[in-house]
Amino acid sequence: MKKKELKKRKDDVKVALINSDLDDLSQCGRTGHGFLMKSFRKPAWTLLCGISPRDRMECLAKSAVQSSYADQVQVLLDSERSFFQYRLNPILLRKYRSQLIKLLSTLFKRYPELCYYQGLHDIAQIVLLTVPYSHALPLMEYLMFHRLRDFMLPTLDATIKQLHLVLEIIRYRDFTLYEYLKKADVQCYFALSWLITWFAHDISDISVVGRLFDFFISSHPSAVVYTCAQIVIDDRKKIIDLLLDNNGADILHTYLCKLPSKVHVEQLIQNTCATMSSVDITSLPLDKLNISRFSSLRNQGQPWEYSLDKNGIVVFRLLRADHHDNGIFKQDWKLPLFLHENIFTGCNMITAITVIGVGIVASQLMPKFSAN
Repeated sequence: MKKKELKKRKDDVKVALINSDLDDLSQCGRTGHGFLMKSFRKPAWTLLCGISPRDRMECLAKSAVQSSYADQVQVLLDSERSFFQYRLNPILLRKYRSQLIKLLSTLFKRYPELCYYQGLHDIAQIVLLTVPYSHALPLMEYLMFHRLRDFMLPTLDATIKQLHLVLEIIRYRDFTLYEYLKKADVQCYFALSWLITWFAHDISDISVVGRLFDFFISSHPSAVVYTCAQIVIDDRKKIIDLLLDNNGADILHTYLCKLPSKVHVEQLIQNTCATMSSVDITSLPLDKLNISRFSSLRNQGQPWEYSLDKNGIVVFRLLRADHHDNGIFKQDWKLPLFLHENIFTGCNMITAITVIGVGIVASQLMPKFSAN
């Protein structure tokens, strides 16, 4: 970005922040180079998430419901191996890991209904590296209830449905590519870590991840799903060439998993916005996929309008009850434990989602989904 363009961009963000103009601020987050720097991201993210200074104080003062929580051992393990990709000095590394443990433990002690999943700590890392703890706690609380709640249920069902939606977007936007993927029996589970970590697990450049967070926080919750689809669409030529060379689904799956590492973030965001305009969320088969009416994908209006509703815990409980009523919670397991046959209707294969270190690898042996 040229110096003159950078100055104008900074001025645009400053004016939007000074005026608390959420429309302009959201536009800044979706275009150009986002909020550019940490000093802008802190007020921009909290403002777009509807978090006031009073909200921060209330969140910090809120007491825990219980003294322990179900996944505290896993949270500790994940926290102790976090932040490694950012090459922090030992003192900062200890500081951030300690804050991560405190952050996640505080939230799960307050809200024991929420189920921790491996990958949530990747998002929390970016938040802590961007804003101070006093802002990170209410910000993560907001994200968990208003953006990530589908992933925090006792089963992977809601997450799998969002992954199926990735292929649906590809089908609507690039039917030829979709047909190639379908003929090769390529499933959408390569995008699992992209979706549940907002790409924080797959991209080590914090400036790129921060830019994506600008975009996601400034957009409808479905923006993450669209971005997962767009990465594939943008690489259509190479993908089709691989398939024409008779490479199998397993080789293509490995190739697809690595796509985020070479992404051009500004072009990706621009293309994703175009796809979101062309293929509106209301045109996608949410009902056919049985996506809950309490899913974050069903949010109406602008993200900050929804964030003004302080009943996030109520909506999550409704989402949880909706899945329970549909008979989804036949077993109480969480990512990354083994998926069992009787969890999914029509599933005839057992699939393991294994976490090795902080790696999240989804196998191809998953229940098939047909768009027809």
